[in-house]
Amino acid sequence: MLPAASAAILGILALSGIIVNNAILLLERIHVEEAEGRPRTEAILEASVKRLRPIVMTKLVCILGLVPLMLFGGDLWYPMAAGMIGGLLLGTLITLGLVPVVYSLLYGRDASPGQLAAPQGVGR
Repeated sequence: MLPAASAAILGILALSGIIVNNAILLLERIHVEEAEGRPRTEAILEASVKRLRPIVMTKLVCILGLVPLMLFGGDLWYPMAAGMIGGLLLGTLITLGLVPVVYSLLYGRDASPGQLAAPQGVGR
């Protein structure tokens, strides 16, 4: 395998950890909002709004840190930096757009305030 392709694959693997971490923090915030008694839909929206700034700031700092590597890193580091920058931009959309939608689809309708519902088809 070419060294540049290996660096790009390494960058994408590192990127997946950042995306998963932000998704976990968003889901945790949704659970906190539900535990405070908010209906599920409102909890999802409130958690997304509260996590928007930290997620965007994290992604922007990572992107700004990768720009010099992309511009001056040469042929070896350019694919990794470019792949990670593109992935960070896409990951922001996934974290703040797709994760709340999938969560609301998987966990169904609103539970009673303060009660966390199990996924449909599990338990009960």
